[in-house]
Amino acid sequence: MAVKKVFVVLLFLLTTVPASAQEDSLGTRLPLHATFQFSKRWSATGWFISNIRTELPDNRSFFGGVGYKRGAWTLESMIWRQWSSAGNNVAADFRLTGQLSDRLSLYAEVAPFFTKRMFYEFIIVEYRTVGKLRLGGETENIHRAGRDSIGAGPRVSYPLFKRGGTSLVAAFAYQFRSNEPNVARLYLALHIAKKR
Repeated sequence: MAVKKVFVVLLFLLTTVPASAQEDSLGTRLPLHATFQFSKRWSATGWFISNIRTELPDNRSFFGGVGYKRGAWTLESMIWRQWSSAGNNVAADFRLTGQLSDRLSLYAEVAPFFTKRMFYEFIIVEYRTVGKLRLGGETENIHRAGRDSIGAGPRVSYPLFKRGGTSLVAAFAYQFRSNEPNVARLYLALHIAKKR
């Protein structure tokens, strides 16, 4: 119970302090991740992600491909299709997730784009503190011709539900960004894993 109270207080502080600045973009990212494991190490994998933002164009993305799991590490290789009012894009997307230690986790994503001269990267490092509460940081960067868009900041997450292969995780992050408004973002991620 104490962990949930700490999570609520941290979430409140992270949302009210940064969001008070008028130039910030408030956003919600809603990832749905589904995998179907068809052998000991291999799976079909897909993501659908909806990005809703106040000061930046909204976008929707679909990812489809294969995943490879070995121990506590998973690598997903996918094709990424994104729809946005700022333009539609196609990219190759590679995601590595795993445990650096029993408490420290890593998520790293890189994506070279086919439709533009652009490269995307997104890295999350989290440390499990009290109970299931995780504190950490994230960096989300877009490298392109002209000016890059670089962002980094703190992050807090907490798993809300887990049963079998289904889990729901809430997170909040604040990114200090270059060449764009800073972003205060709420994540609500649903993961569904099935086996043959």
